[in-house]
Amino acid sequence: RAYLLRGLVRCGICGLSYCGVHYPSRGEPGQRSRKAYYVCNGKTAYRGPLQGRCPSKNVPSEWLEETVWRDIVHFAQNPGDALALLDAELVGQEERTEERRKELGMLVSARDRTDLEKDKVLGLFRKNIIDEAQLQKQLAEIDAARLKLEEQIRALEAELADQRTRAQRLAGARHVLEDLRKRVEGKLDWEERREIVKALVREVRVDTRDHDGRKDAQVTVLYAFAPVDNRTGMDSSRPPAGTGQGS
Repeated sequence: RAYLLRGLVRCGICGLSYCGVHYPSRGEPGQRSRKAYYVCNGKTAYRGPLQGRCPSKNVPSEWLEETVWRDIVHFAQNPGDALALLDAELVGQEERTEERRKELGMLVSARDRTDLEKDKVLGLFRKNIIDEAQLQKQLAEIDAARLKLEEQIRALEAELADQRTRAQRLAGARHVLEDLRKRVEGKLDWEERREIVKALVREVRVDTRDHDGRKDAQVTVLYAFAPVDNRTGMDSSRPPAGTGQGS
């Protein structure tokens, strides 16, 4: 079975990703059937930041995928709000990027000035205004300041690279939303659905809650253009028919 949300589902307890797994389920007498779930990789012994197995709840794949796809169809049929949110996010992203670029320019200028400071200190030494001990002390201070500036520059360059990736993803999401209504009105194969999901969904986080010994899964879907959307699971031990909840 292909899993529509592969690589997008993450555990709120241990932080590891969920993977698709088939489990045997009860079917008609004499028949064997299997049911698909998204299961945290931390449930494998000795993996993740937890001791032993992660106590997270499994989520039925059919329910979770239908939940996400139903929202996407709603966005396709009512794109105005989603496009407005996306445009606002794009504007905010551009403003943040411009601020970081200005900050990067100031840091680069400050780093380059350290070469001038070194020349000045060496000039003072040549004129016998400072002795060698003072020279070495001031050069060490300049080198330390330059090293710190270079670390800040690298961190800011990495942040700008992340922002460029984010801006590209937002632009891609906008293109998908604009084209989505016509596409969902027709029949889409799995690959086409997967392409749309990857463009629109940032992450699906599963938070497991224990209520009197029974597990509930709260699923938070974070889209590329919208606030989070919470879906809460049911009792993991005996899921009522039609709830789409699992253990």
